[in-house]
Order: sequence, then C-alpha cells, then structure tokens
Amino acid sequence: MAVYFGKQGQTVTGRTMDWQEDMHTDLWIFPRGMKRDGGMGDQGFKWASKYGSVVSSIYEAGTADGMNEKGLVANSLFLVESEYPSPKGDNRPLMSIAAWTQPELDWDATQDSSQWPRRSRRVIASL
Repeated sequence: MAVYFGKQGQTVTGRTMDWQEDMHTDLWIFPRGMKRDGGMGDQGFKWASKYGSVVSSIYEAGTADGMNEKGLVANSLFLVESEYPSPKGDNRPLMSIAAWTQPELDWDATQDSSQWPRRSRRVIASL
C-alpha cells in the first residue's frame, strides 16, 4: 500500500490486489437510497444507503474497495488465518464477509463521523 500526502490536505492511496486468481472485478455505481441486504437471504441484515458510491466488486458478489459521494474510502482485506466467533446463541441478522465494506460507504461521511451500527449485525465467512 502507498500513501501520498499532498498540498492543501490532498491524500492519495494505492494498493495492489495480490491474489492467486482473477477475481472477476467489475466497477459498480450505487445510488443513495438503495435498499440493501447482507447477502444472506431472509436472515440477512437490511438497510438503505444514505450516500451513493462507486466500488470495485470481487467475484461479482461483494465490495472490495470503494468511495462514496462524500469522499470516504473503504478497502477490504483478507487474511486466511482469521477466526470468527461461533454463531451459537447469536440472533443478530447475518452479513456475508463479502458485504461488510458496503454499509460503511453507505452510511458514513467520514471516518470520524461514523454512524453505522456495527454491533447490530453478525459477519460470517461466506460469500
């Protein structure tokens, strides 16, 4: 990952997608007010976007990287060694790990003004 801090508060970042295969990446444009879910059917977490965004998808299933209309950028990272808590006794709505980045872009104008209720959903390791 590279970060450039320019004049007048300009910040530019870049990174590579070191992956073993083609992730079938597409660019998607999402409007504000779009009804969304966590990719888990009837048990999925549901919301409506407050901000529009432009994202790159992974496997045509979820958001890898994106930026919303307020300039907030979110990037997904993957670590094979990650462990996720057991769902036993957890009745919160489900969200696929491939979908977790999108609500951040849909709800937050800046990192400091985060409004997203993160603890109101359970992220699971499933596309």
